[in-house]
Amino acid sequence: MTPPVDDTVALAAHGLAGSRLDMPRGPLSTERWTHLVEECRSQELLGYVAGAVAAGRLAVTDDQADELYVLEAESAGLALLVEQRLITLATSLGAAGIDYRVVDGPARTQLAFADACLRHFETVDIVVEPGYVRLAAAMKGPGGHFRSTHRARRRPRIGVRATVLPAVDNEAIVDLADLGDSSATITLGGHRLPALPPEEQLVCVAVEVVTGAGDRQTALLRDLAELALSPAIDVGQVRRVAESWHVSDPVVTAVRTAWQEFDLADKTALSVWAQRYNLGAGNRGRQARPDPYRPRRRVADSMGRLLGRRSSRPHHIPTARFR
Repeated sequence: MTPPVDDTVALAAHGLAGSRLDMPRGPLSTERWTHLVEECRSQELLGYVAGAVAAGRLAVTDDQADELYVLEAESAGLALLVEQRLITLATSLGAAGIDYRVVDGPARTQLAFADACLRHFETVDIVVEPGYVRLAAAMKGPGGHFRSTHRARRRPRIGVRATVLPAVDNEAIVDLADLGDSSATITLGGHRLPALPPEEQLVCVAVEVVTGAGDRQTALLRDLAELALSPAIDVGQVRRVAESWHVSDPVVTAVRTAWQEFDLADKTALSVWAQRYNLGAGNRGRQARPDPYRPRRRVADSMGRLLGRRSSRPHHIPTARFR
């Protein structure tokens, strides 16, 4: 017999193309409803619950509807406030001539989701040039550290970091210099902001899922599924990015997990690649040959110093801080 699907996961699959998960039958008991709301509130999933109720896929009592209305409005308002703070910081960075990319939050909702209203977010990260992390963080001001009324966070609402990925087992450091001129554009309040393209977004969220997403695991898996199922995604580019960043194994693991978590019926080029991929083979191959990534950068920096130029990478790069 198939085990029952967790209510939280089932609601997180609302509106996801190809998911075969059934919505729970409502109205839910008081105890079950309270647990669902608390879980979805802590995992940035309230938008999906509200969407399922509005679409008539989850029946609720009048009291449950009233409670959800208040909580969903608070969650959506927090996401809007995060966007406003991001616009302020992005404007300051642009005026100072500091290059940056928006990593998640509104970038993922605009680039991946057919219905961006479903995905609420409480934080957003941006990546800046390695030498400007402290300056960019100072530009956030106290607004970068505002906290939600319902629970405290361990990190600021607006996070600034130097590296695109955390240093996982591959120990590769990827920053803006490695991204070239590739970027996507999102629009917030009439402002156009550069963001990581969908393919790099997918790789980043996959690594975050595997290396420790904490209480946001389900929300991030939904992000990954939306990106993976997007018609605009370039699967070949996803594979090239994953391979060049040496994170193919985490990407494959995260894609497999998303397909299983949401019981996705659709087979795509990405899911087929992930299913057929031999986990660990890439790591074994790299152990047998020198890693061309770091030596190339070290040589470039040495030549720059000989020519009197500043190193393209500082001696110490702050470790990427993921949630």
